[in-house]
Amino acid sequence: MVGADGLRDRLAGIGRVEDGPFDAAEAALWLSKWMDAEVEVPTYLRHLEHMVDAARAFVADASDDADMAVDAARQMVARRFGYGPPIDTDTRATRNDLARVMDRRRGSGAALAAIYAHVLRALDHPPRILDFPPRPLLAMDLRTGPAILDPGQGLRVLSIRQLRRILDDEGYPGDGLGPDRMAPLSSRGLVLRLADAIMTDHLNRGAPEAAARVLEGAVLLAPDSARAWMELGGLLARLGRDADAVRALERFLALPGLTEERYTAAQMLQRLKRNSEDTP
Repeated sequence: MVGADGLRDRLAGIGRVEDGPFDAAEAALWLSKWMDAEVEVPTYLRHLEHMVDAARAFVADASDDADMAVDAARQMVARRFGYGPPIDTDTRATRNDLARVMDRRRGSGAALAAIYAHVLRALDHPPRILDFPPRPLLAMDLRTGPAILDPGQGLRVLSIRQLRRILDDEGYPGDGLGPDRMAPLSSRGLVLRLADAIMTDHLNRGAPEAAARVLEGAVLLAPDSARAWMELGGLLARLGRDADAVRALERFLALPGLTEERYTAAQMLQRLKRNSEDTP
């Protein structure tokens, strides 16, 4: 059993891992435990390894074949173990909390991307994660050339026409698929996508304390994420946790990026500090 301090140390330790070896699935599972102490992370990690072992057996002697690795991941994750997209009544939190996704075998494209990326990396064919606006996608070099795979549809290979249709269906203009529509997304960035979806769901349901808890875990896993620190500072200030909000906003202002938000954050920080000075 990992205690509260041990859990914080565990997340902070993962946060210090460089982006290359950072595993989105494992990090997301520890975030699940951060949100729910009853989550037994080793049980879920063993389940991931069961999928990896099954995929390795499927690949057999063709371990250097990327097409075979993709087919193995597809056959094991989607077909044998039954992972697929969520149903309409699933909340955003349920779709993106990886422990809940693994319990129910259905989740968001981002959650499924973390699982598929874990399996493919274990097969020595790590995919590239793409920050496609509607949902993260995976990119692989296959026999036919570069391919874009949809984790939300069992690693279905998507054509340019299908990508444009997805953009159109989700309300994005689909007439262009430039670099801004296919930007690389790190494994750490993928976990932040999951955390943001869960946090937003809690806010929409009127649970700011739960939302703050998610962000506190997120900044441990991604200590250099300016946006996460900024959002955490604003939320903590809303909850009246002024001292914690000051620390979060100071951390945000010490990081690069988000130029347009810095003035508002600096004003909030000054107000919080004045309030603390005025408090007897």
